[in-house]
Amino acid sequence: MGRAVLQLSRELRETSSQEVFEQEERVEFKMEDRHKECLKSNRDFLCSNISLSTGLLAKLSESGVITDEHLQKLQNIERNDTTKAAVLEFLTEVLPRRAPEAFNLFLEALSKSAQKHIADHLEKWLGDVCSEDAGTFERLRAELQSHYKRRLASIRPMPWQQDIYLNLTDFKVEGYDKEEQLKHVERYAAHQNIASAPFESMLNERSIRDLCSNPLNLTLLCLLREEDTQLRITRTALYTSIHRIIKEKAAKRLDLSPEKVEESLLRPLYRFAFEAHQKNETVVGKNDFKKVKNFQQVCEVGYLTRELSMSHLQPEVRFQFTHKTFVEFLTAKHIAEMDREERLNWMQHLRYANCYIWIGGLAIDDDFKVEQNEPILAFLFGLLEEESAELTEMASLVIKETHFSSEPLPMPLDSSSFPISLDSSCDASHQLLRLLAELNVVPPELADVICKGRPPLINIYDDCSASCMKGMLKLCNLRFQPPIPMNVHLGYSRDEEMMSFVQKLIKCKSIECSKIWIMPFDHTELWNDVRGLQIGQANSFQQVGINCYRIKGNRLFAALLRKIKRRRVSFGDHLSELELIWFKPSLSFLLKAALHKPLTSLQLIHCYKLDDRCISLIHQLLRNQRQSLQRVQLTSLSWQQQHFGRFLADFAQMENLQSLEITLIDSTDEEKRILEAILKRNKLSELTIYSSKYSRSLDSVLNEGFNSMSSLRELHLRFVNIIHLPNLRHLDLINFCLLRYSTLNDDGIAVLSDALRSWRNLQQLRIDFDRFSSVAECSLRKLFEAIAGCHRLQILHFNRLKMADSVVPSVCEMIESLKELREFTSEDQRDKSLTEEGFKQLEPILKRNGLNTDVRSE
Repeated sequence: MGRAVLQLSRELRETSSQEVFEQEERVEFKMEDRHKECLKSNRDFLCSNISLSTGLLAKLSESGVITDEHLQKLQNIERNDTTKAAVLEFLTEVLPRRAPEAFNLFLEALSKSAQKHIADHLEKWLGDVCSEDAGTFERLRAELQSHYKRRLASIRPMPWQQDIYLNLTDFKVEGYDKEEQLKHVERYAAHQNIASAPFESMLNERSIRDLCSNPLNLTLLCLLREEDTQLRITRTALYTSIHRIIKEKAAKRLDLSPEKVEESLLRPLYRFAFEAHQKNETVVGKNDFKKVKNFQQVCEVGYLTRELSMSHLQPEVRFQFTHKTFVEFLTAKHIAEMDREERLNWMQHLRYANCYIWIGGLAIDDDFKVEQNEPILAFLFGLLEEESAELTEMASLVIKETHFSSEPLPMPLDSSSFPISLDSSCDASHQLLRLLAELNVVPPELADVICKGRPPLINIYDDCSASCMKGMLKLCNLRFQPPIPMNVHLGYSRDEEMMSFVQKLIKCKSIECSKIWIMPFDHTELWNDVRGLQIGQANSFQQVGINCYRIKGNRLFAALLRKIKRRRVSFGDHLSELELIWFKPSLSFLLKAALHKPLTSLQLIHCYKLDDRCISLIHQLLRNQRQSLQRVQLTSLSWQQQHFGRFLADFAQMENLQSLEITLIDSTDEEKRILEAILKRNKLSELTIYSSKYSRSLDSVLNEGFNSMSSLRELHLRFVNIIHLPNLRHLDLINFCLLRYSTLNDDGIAVLSDALRSWRNLQQLRIDFDRFSSVAECSLRKLFEAIAGCHRLQILHFNRLKMADSVVPSVCEMIESLKELREFTSEDQRDKSLTEEGFKQLEPILKRNGLNTDVRSE
């Protein structure tokens, strides 16, 4: 019955989520256990019967169950593998991780796409399994509905002023847009019976736009605007002002001096909030206050509200902090009053990296997002702004633990979107930026530490928060010599604030605008982006990546371009890199626009089938820039594999070619001879070859070439038999990827292990195991032992690893020995040989500080 109560409680909270403020509902809901079990128990039935029809995918996209990225991924799997594989991916990797309502939306989409029989099957299974709880479930429903309707009907955001409350019927919990912000302040003004003009003008202030997007913060800003016209441009300043008002009103109400309120009432409250936060609680029982002196007066300060527990349970007086954000602010106040050693000790025990573990067979689902620590740290930075030494000490720890001074983690090689990791976007690596946003001014001592620990590169993403962008602009005010290279992933975003932010970065002298990725919706948006961002011009981004997936071929538009020359896409004369993702023949005008630019890098990724015009333009590009090109990438769609061997002769003429990534399907003897000559020239530092099972004759070409390739540092191979590559041991690699469809059995592991023992400078390693080959546990132990000797390894990625309990100790020893390891990933683990007992040994290793972990299996 208790489980049913919790389950229904979650359901009703979810139903009411559109009626409460953002921070009130920041709890991360997951799919209900019964829905997960339904998907798992019916997996075989679903894989055999579901059709990923256009109608079903459209309904899932429309309802938000899947994103555009999910859609692309599922379509790729279906084309490259089977529909069953795509359905399995959807059932295990996508649907269980969406919002709780996703399951019901999935059933609705099935019903509306001529697959109602599947929805009926799942609903029947749920009915049969859950019938025994139905009576209890229904009896609780009415009571809980009444409870939450009463609790969530309104909010009193000012705890010291309980007569002010706001009706929540029409409010959303997500970030407010401008229209919603205007409605909010109008309602506030109406409630206070005052003119709304001062609040409306406040919405136009750039310095507080990010604060206005949060309903609670906006309400507090309105309150402060009533009493004071000065704007608070940071969250810390806003809550410090609110705290001052609370203290003054409490002093007056309780007839105490403000100093007495601080000493005898607030400081005990700070500690109590700190302890509540440690336990992740906002509601506490009366017994928790036994050790707090002046308990009644502490409750009367204004941060706590008294309530009774629900009926049918034993009545109990409880006290609730009015909002989680206030708990975080008060917690930060307590930490700010610690001595430096105690505060540093608290910070050292925080986690600064993400952790995600999902092992379906064991029903283990655990994750930690580093953002959970940020509200406290942000308030702490703001509160200690005047304490330069303490602030610098804390920032130094954040810089160290988040690898701020290191190269950003790359995206997995097989990604179909962008060469910037979407999984790691705006995560721990940006934590320092978000903390800097809480400072009005960066103290000189802290500025010196940041300049000394300057990162070699900064990636900015389209989903970066407002505080992240604000912190980045503060970073721009520091004097970096030389300037820090910066990449911008603009993505789908055409938000006014984002575009304005990018324009500011372009003008900053401490930043070198390196590369920008855009995802235009159509030809017009593409033209606007290239022109508006001045791509290729001397004072802007000279490297560009364009995702062409959404740009459709449009003959009418092409004709218009021919008639109106000024509307042609035209890159600046300093364009040095052109990357086209999902390139198609209808976009050949992009190749033409780059024909006479000083390109050092040309990348055509996931190309659709090329026509004669495209092939001719590529030949021209390669020949025109054969003196300048240093990097070339020509890869085809995985389900529409193309052979690019015809371009090898052009590559052989490039004297400065350092990086080559190419799809070779069925090479002729002449093409293999040219490839061998390119390899033996020993100028390549990076080599990636995607071949097929029909191209194994390339193995001998590669193996011979490795004897001469002392300059090679990065090697990525797919569809090779590593047994035929014993000369790998002669290389000195920092990055090695053995990708899907390569043969890796016991003999292959022996060859790989031998090579690993010679790669003492290796920093990144990815191994995709063959789904059909069996690998002995003794071979795996030898592999883990060899990897353990790569002491500079930072990124380790396994795919289809069979991790049984018996090899867990070897895995633990391997990870323990890799002191510089920053990311560990193991996806699609084979079978269910890892038990809960084995996982208990592995868990503390995976959750160690500073290690970004992602372990997934079915």
